[in-house]
Amino acid sequence: MSGPIDSGNAEDRTPEGSEIGLPAEALSTGEAGNRSDRESGQKPYGAVPAAPTTLGSTSEAAQHRDVKLSNSELEPFPISIYPNPLQRYIREAAESMSCPTDFIAVPMLAVLGTAIGNSCALEVKKNWNEGPRIYCAVVARSGTAKSPALDHAMKPMSRRQEALMSAAVHDTKIDDPSETSGDNPNGVDAARMGSVSQIFTTDATVEALAVLLEENPRGVAMMRDELAGWVRSMNQYRDGKGSDRQHWLSFWSGSDVVINRKGTPKERPKPVILSRPLVNVAGGLPPDMLSELSDERGREDGFIQRIVFSFPDEMALKWKPEAFVTDEALEGYQSIFDNLLRLEQENNEFGHRTSHLIRFAQEAKEKFDAWVERQHYHEMNDGSVPERLRGAWSKLTAYCARFCLILHLSRGASGETSGETVDAESVERAIKLVGYFKSHARKVYERLSSTEEDRQVEEAVRWIRGRGGSATVREFVTYKIAGCKNAENAGVLFKEMYDRGHGTIEIESPKHGGRETRRFRLNSSDLHPATEGT
Repeated sequence: MSGPIDSGNAEDRTPEGSEIGLPAEALSTGEAGNRSDRESGQKPYGAVPAAPTTLGSTSEAAQHRDVKLSNSELEPFPISIYPNPLQRYIREAAESMSCPTDFIAVPMLAVLGTAIGNSCALEVKKNWNEGPRIYCAVVARSGTAKSPALDHAMKPMSRRQEALMSAAVHDTKIDDPSETSGDNPNGVDAARMGSVSQIFTTDATVEALAVLLEENPRGVAMMRDELAGWVRSMNQYRDGKGSDRQHWLSFWSGSDVVINRKGTPKERPKPVILSRPLVNVAGGLPPDMLSELSDERGREDGFIQRIVFSFPDEMALKWKPEAFVTDEALEGYQSIFDNLLRLEQENNEFGHRTSHLIRFAQEAKEKFDAWVERQHYHEMNDGSVPERLRGAWSKLTAYCARFCLILHLSRGASGETSGETVDAESVERAIKLVGYFKSHARKVYERLSSTEEDRQVEEAVRWIRGRGGSATVREFVTYKIAGCKNAENAGVLFKEMYDRGHGTIEIESPKHGGRETRRFRLNSSDLHPATEGT
């Protein structure tokens, strides 16, 4: 179904001085909604009539009602997984922009993973190693501060890249991070970074990335305000017949990649051969653009399942002139980033740069193995994971190991721990983080399988929330909310919101006679969704 919820042959406009309200079928009387009971002048619409025939795809919408994710099930970001300096930065940045902490904390994973780069990998078991590779997306509407939040998450990376570029331009090198200058704030140990000259890019084309990875074998990040452009850039000049999407699948896995560059047979450049490339991805995505991540030919290639999503409930924007990120908070974040950037790769037996292998401590390994077997795999085997989520769930074992590596090394960079082996505390924090991403994956995949009707209900609930929690049929028609052109459209939508458990319908009767007004009032859980982490 497309367009507004259809109401058949209803008039296109609301008659002056009246509100048609709900369809006639929805005006069945009930104990809570008896129209003859007018003492209070306001009554909740309590009867539950059969769905009106004018409702578009009622049967299709009903398929999704039983999987609606309640606010209590959508987990807030557990910022306690991070060392204290990072927690402080996240809180101050989120408070300054009046946005969920998720907006900073999620892309921060990609930033920290990029700082580690190919310097280290975690041995999950023999012949299975995981590097700090992260593909993450924050799902939120435009105007919710997700882009400035990404800038905050990238701040130490941006400062470091500026210093590197400045050093390259002036052909200088700063060996002590404590040395600073106007051109190179906070310095960088360029000698330990080898040939690194760039840390992140916004160019998503594989050809550009291949050159960048050749020059920066430690790894880079691809950061985009809107990740839909990242997906659209794949094979954009090849009529969908190129291999860009396959290369991005390989980047996520850290598999070797061979990229053949353009040119005539005589002038064609040599292919680019990338060994264990590391590319981290972070950015934002409007909910309506989620479908852009799917393969254009409808194939299940596992691409979208490789992305961990954050889809927090919106917060009301508030102007807080007294809230800002302090210099101390930024320097704490910068210090951890720089310490991770100093981690060195090793030389293998052939003299090639390779990752230093980190292992689990005994207790940590037992805890990780127990989580995989008794919780994560058990969840997948007992039928409690819907089929549409199995692909995403299958990638979370690798992600849990990656989170262990990133969180443990970040704790070490902050001085919170000094051991090289990954300890049980880091594993517990990684498991908590996986739980967070599971709850948000459910919301994302529900959205991907949603109908137009589902999206209309979502828009209506969001609009009512913005008006303080209630709205009338007339207001829906006046502002054409969710495409409502007339009062019967709005009445059908009210009924649908009621059926889905979003609130109650009230009939307000004027004390001195006249037409009744029908108002929808949100439940408290929809009016005040929880978003803040602990």
